[in-house]
Amino acid sequence: MAKIALLIGVSEYEPGLTRLPAATKDVEAMQRVLLNPEIGGFDDVTLLINPQRQAMDEAIERLFSDRQRDDLVLLFFSGHGIKDEKGNLYFAACNTKKSDKGELVKATTVSADSVHRVMSNSRCKREVVILDCCFSGAFAEGMSAKNDGFVDIRNQLGGEGRAVLTSSTSTQFSFVQLGADTSTYTTYIVEGLKTGAADKNEDGWISVDELHEYATKAVQEATPAMKPEIYAIKEGYKINLAKAPIDDPKLIYRREVDYWVRDGEISDIGHTALTKLQKKLGLTSDEATAKEAEVLKPYQDYKENLQEYQKVFFQVTKGKFPVNENTRADLKRLQQNLGLRDEDTALIEASQKRRLNVTPKSLVVLTMGVIIGAGIVKFIIPDIKSEDRAIPPTPIEVTNQFAEVRNVPEGTFKYGGSTSWAFIHPKLESEIKNTYPKFDIKIRKDLVQGSGIGIEKLIDGGQDGLDFALSSRDVSSEEGYKAKRKQFTLKAIPVLKSGLAVAVNPELAINALTKEQLSKIYSGKIDNWRQAGTLADIPIKFYTRSGNLQSTDEFRTSLEIINFGKNINFVNTTSEGLQKIMREPGGIFVGPISDVVPQCRVKTLPIINTEGKTFYPYQRQNFVSPAQCGAGKRNRVNIEAIYSSEYPLPAIFYVVVKQNGQREQQAGQAYANLILTKQGQEMIKSLQQTGSLDENN
Repeated sequence: MAKIALLIGVSEYEPGLTRLPAATKDVEAMQRVLLNPEIGGFDDVTLLINPQRQAMDEAIERLFSDRQRDDLVLLFFSGHGIKDEKGNLYFAACNTKKSDKGELVKATTVSADSVHRVMSNSRCKREVVILDCCFSGAFAEGMSAKNDGFVDIRNQLGGEGRAVLTSSTSTQFSFVQLGADTSTYTTYIVEGLKTGAADKNEDGWISVDELHEYATKAVQEATPAMKPEIYAIKEGYKINLAKAPIDDPKLIYRREVDYWVRDGEISDIGHTALTKLQKKLGLTSDEATAKEAEVLKPYQDYKENLQEYQKVFFQVTKGKFPVNENTRADLKRLQQNLGLRDEDTALIEASQKRRLNVTPKSLVVLTMGVIIGAGIVKFIIPDIKSEDRAIPPTPIEVTNQFAEVRNVPEGTFKYGGSTSWAFIHPKLESEIKNTYPKFDIKIRKDLVQGSGIGIEKLIDGGQDGLDFALSSRDVSSEEGYKAKRKQFTLKAIPVLKSGLAVAVNPELAINALTKEQLSKIYSGKIDNWRQAGTLADIPIKFYTRSGNLQSTDEFRTSLEIINFGKNINFVNTTSEGLQKIMREPGGIFVGPISDVVPQCRVKTLPIINTEGKTFYPYQRQNFVSPAQCGAGKRNRVNIEAIYSSEYPLPAIFYVVVKQNGQREQQAGQAYANLILTKQGQEMIKSLQQTGSLDENN
């Protein structure tokens, strides 16, 4: 039994076809894993880079000729696929061209029909074809490609004992992640083989269907608009393509990371479990971190694509809706290039419309604190649903006392989410129950792991889910889409103002930062403290909370940062971040003000805004320096600063409600209404001043 492969990569083309620089890198990456005796173990792997049509045709014919029944033959192609007006598929060579009339010269291509004929005439009954190409949009402007047609891959290339894997459906684009050497699909095909992670049943072999399943999951996490396909009949699915290690510690650890990742994040519980496993397996921290990065990369790619679209959309709209036809066409092209779905971009655009239609002063309760006597004043709070529909927002009832709030349901309701609420909810829950003993709200302490976890469990619902969630950020586009798939929407109700604070190593000789300096530090433009005005030549190591798209978006926006610097370090909790900077001479951390300020063992810095006004996050009277910090001593948050509309690093806390017309919606709305009372706001302001020293924050 022989294992033979032909890898064709076409990156250079005649005018009229766009270049594909990743194609040659794709075949080189495939060659390495196939020739590795511990992985592919192929006997013969031929590379064909930028071939002309005849050389390509002949190489394919040689690949399938004179084979035995039990041989394994693999054809891999990375390049342009082109379909004609009848839906027939052709593979472009480097000399493929168009006629003077702009029509495809088919004689300069290799037809799928000819490839099918060669494969069908072969004695080999284990044939695998992997196509990393799209069948749409191959032509540059000026040459028409009918990219709304259907290509019947199964009939044009399929057959008994054969599996055909494609990077996308016949009507989709294929993608290359920005900054990557290889295309998105090949990246994860190679990764699944190289790491052994594609061996889903852990039998030591990676079958074609397992490789497809692995690559599809990773590709759709990174570029949701791209959907790989497999076309196989019976035994074609179970062709074993490569070997995988069975007891490899790195692979065991990687599979466990896979289990703990939820929407691109690892919970505190997950980190604890993984740390234990790392020690048990004898892995170094670098080895464990590398495996975590592999698993998290598709999620990070997706978030970066969302951020890129959001950045461009915000720049081109500049407060003007609707956008003109030319801009809309350009945005659609960008969406396709980034691999985003219509629902992804719709939620981003809806978010921008809300920003433009609702100014911060519309959070009347929070910015003005207006309460008129004991009567009820109704304010319209912006509808923070993640969907693009013009539905009037629900009025929020603002009253003086808890007892004046109406429509408080009876029953038991579970809630959890943001760790930044940890110093608020115990006292608030107790006071609410004193007034409404039958409104039995129960905090799920095991689910106070972050806004993302809380919203995820709200979407999940059921016995193990939440009835409403506490969040330190708005609902993300991805979360809004998940909710819509379950036939309901999410509403993030802004209930209180807060802010972020900046802390540095207590020994660092710096007493304040301008907003501009902070922006340059976190965008990577300043990487040494000497550039920030200190005398010390100390590299900057900057930290912030989890890299979740929405939670960091407000921070980036307030600092006018497009992207964080490449050396950003994300931590899961405030305590972890503060511990990091206490050990790092050049460490700096940005986190929730009520969590950071009381921790007097670090140095919390005043921030100078663009007008030159200095804002102290702590109360200057009775200030406790790091040298004075000890038992019973702590700093208090400067409430006047964070409730000022000028505070440089503002933040808003939300109650996230499931809008499904059920009792949990009523419970979440009631909880928000209770917080927005004068009684609730004054209680929370008092709690905000002292903050929290909880180790879970």
